[in-house]
Amino acid sequence: MAKHPVTVLAFDSEDGRQLSEGRLTLVNNAVDQASGTVTLKSVFQNQDAALWPGEFINAHLVIDTVKNGVTVPAATVQMGPTGPFVYLIKPDNTVEARPVTVTQVESGTALIGKGLAVGDKLVASGQAGLAPGVQVAVQQGQPGEMNAKQPEIGPEGVGSTGINTAPSGAGEIKPR
Repeated sequence: MAKHPVTVLAFDSEDGRQLSEGRLTLVNNAVDQASGTVTLKSVFQNQDAALWPGEFINAHLVIDTVKNGVTVPAATVQMGPTGPFVYLIKPDNTVEARPVTVTQVESGTALIGKGLAVGDKLVASGQAGLAPGVQVAVQQGQPGEMNAKQPEIGPEGVGSTGINTAPSGAGEIKPR
């Protein structure tokens, strides 16, 4: 067990709506051979009666909280021969392949341990034809958010969508 109480977040069966927050009380280390699962028990206050006996839920364990981390959409992180990298947009709108250390990925968001600072501009889509030094036409997105639309080809011939790195929400990566 962890040295501190482990928070458990209970979500509905579609894993979209948080129902309650509780704490982990028991970890049974015997693995069920048929399903490959282990049993965990948690206690929830359930003051609003959001949880029912026998109800199927999805549980997320909050093992650690990272304060002041740098987060980016996971799709901005590319894999190269020397490891993960992102395309950083420099002030002259050319790109640089910046090596990064990815600490964690949760729900489409990557926590970056090394290599980026809050406010760095990254290529969020259209990475397929890029190489270091290529000039891009930037379509600005919101910090930490991916643009869903297809990138347009800019006058320089390469399309990309740019986003800024963002601080990790309220200082942590949270489950959905």
